[in-house]
Amino acid sequence: MDIRVLKNFMKIAENGSICKAAESLHISQPPLSRQLKSLEYELGTELFERSSKGVTLTKKGQLLYNRAASLISYNDLIVRELTADTNIIRLGMTTSLVDYSLEYMKNFRKDNLVNFEITEKNTFELLELLKNIMLDIVFIRTPFEIDSHFSSIKLEEDCLVALGKKHFFDKTIKNEISIKELRDMPIITVRRWKNFIDFAADVDNHTCLDYHFICDDNRTALSMAENGMGISILPSSVINNNIDDSLVSKGITNNDSLKTNIYMVFPSYKEMEPSVNKFINFVLGSPHIL
Repeated sequence: MDIRVLKNFMKIAENGSICKAAESLHISQPPLSRQLKSLEYELGTELFERSSKGVTLTKKGQLLYNRAASLISYNDLIVRELTADTNIIRLGMTTSLVDYSLEYMKNFRKDNLVNFEITEKNTFELLELLKNIMLDIVFIRTPFEIDSHFSSIKLEEDCLVALGKKHFFDKTIKNEISIKELRDMPIITVRRWKNFIDFAADVDNHTCLDYHFICDDNRTALSMAENGMGISILPSSVINNNIDDSLVSKGITNNDSLKTNIYMVFPSYKEMEPSVNKFINFVLGSPHIL
């Protein structure tokens, strides 16, 4: 299959019309229609259902569309790697580990001529990309399931902390706060951490917290705390070096269930590029960031 034809196939699917796809591609409709018919002939199946309103993907067409994006990304990656003047490290990370990962990249590039291609996705998606050799290394945190495809190295133990404006903590002088003390406060957290927090609250005399906001991104929860919307419960690595004087961060006492480990994961079944190996060794030899 021709990558250019695959890209045009995706454009037809996204527009729901061969005519509209041709306009967006700045080509005439007849050659685009011929490309599509040739692709369907090559694959031995119809990719679209045609109607007077346009085209819609068949089941086989949807399958090709789902796979085509990965094929095109992999093709583009190969082209960039072969034509680049410097080495490229393909690094994946969850959003909660962006700042953590940036420290390693920034310090590594001081003495190494290398560029990074960064992918931010959830843990499952990152491991899938790693398995398909679309990434070289990922930074993720527990919980996650790992298999023989990967090597994993624990880098840090991270803890969930409570973060909010100073007035929320007027009655708490200590540097730590208990789940019980948080129960009457407006709580903000990320959906990923809610189960951790609920388990800890249940262990602590069946305490129930008052969730005002539950979101999908740690940076959103951090912004809410900065805007005084409540107390955000987040990993300490997310707020490290990110808070101003109006905010207070407190550890949450006596709860091992509110701990999460940060791991570096990479394929165990393929030979690494020298620059990737060098970066892995650099991370392992670096002082703790947290």
